[in-house]
Amino acid sequence: MVYYRKNSLRPKSGIKKRTYTRRFKPSSSVARFNFSRKRYSNNRKMSSQINKFAENHLLQVFRQDEVTPIPIQVGAIANYRLFCLGSIPTTWDASSIDIAGMSVTQGTGEGQRAGNYIYLKQSTLNLEIDMAESTKTYSPPTEFRIVVFKQRRAVMPAGTSFNPATSLFLDELGNQTGYQSTGFNGTDGLVQPLNKRDYVIHMDKRCVLSNPQTTVDGYTGHYPTLKRMRIKLPHWIRAHYNNTSSLPDTYDFHYGILVFARSQGKDVSANQWEVNMRGSTSFTDL
Repeated sequence: MVYYRKNSLRPKSGIKKRTYTRRFKPSSSVARFNFSRKRYSNNRKMSSQINKFAENHLLQVFRQDEVTPIPIQVGAIANYRLFCLGSIPTTWDASSIDIAGMSVTQGTGEGQRAGNYIYLKQSTLNLEIDMAESTKTYSPPTEFRIVVFKQRRAVMPAGTSFNPATSLFLDELGNQTGYQSTGFNGTDGLVQPLNKRDYVIHMDKRCVLSNPQTTVDGYTGHYPTLKRMRIKLPHWIRAHYNNTSSLPDTYDFHYGILVFARSQGKDVSANQWEVNMRGSTSFTDL
């Protein structure tokens, strides 16, 4: 008796061929996802269509030239600089630098808004860390940690705002701490975890740089003397603007950019570097 083997490669009737479509997956670093991730995705899709006929504007971020570091505490050898997009909250570190980039006045000119609402897209920053020529007897390589963060408003009670100088990090027991907390040193700033309970961490990067020239010893060609990076801060939201302050009052736009530095060996001050920055914020006005 002859048996015929069934052809298993033949497609079954009624089964459609599977197709794959690439879907937009929004970044998980947007603080308001606790409210609606779907709305954020829809806004991005709508923005791509609006760009075809709407007027696009750019807001200038304040230029930062040769900004020198400051000690994290009196007498400390670890150094830092903290920048804030838009305006500095009252609870933040008093030494923070306002880089603007969010103020929009009413009018018909470039960079102005016609009504009370605009669609904020994103802010783009070009940050540069330059190592200075050291005059010290010994200048070891400098370790950096660059953190971009934003307060997690969705899980924070109304009217509550923390100071990143004392709450951006977590200690060994899981408590809030920061570069101005008692006992905090350069090692803590490099190895301690960030406080993701109260902050959305948009970026956390490290690098090691060396001074281009020293008086006696310390330069090593293994490490570069310059670090450049592009930082994109997403907004993608329709925001209402206050006519008095010319700033959004329905959206928390305060991104923080922290540059933290510690010298290898912790024997000398990590203050032989500078920060330069350029950037702009894009928005659409209908």
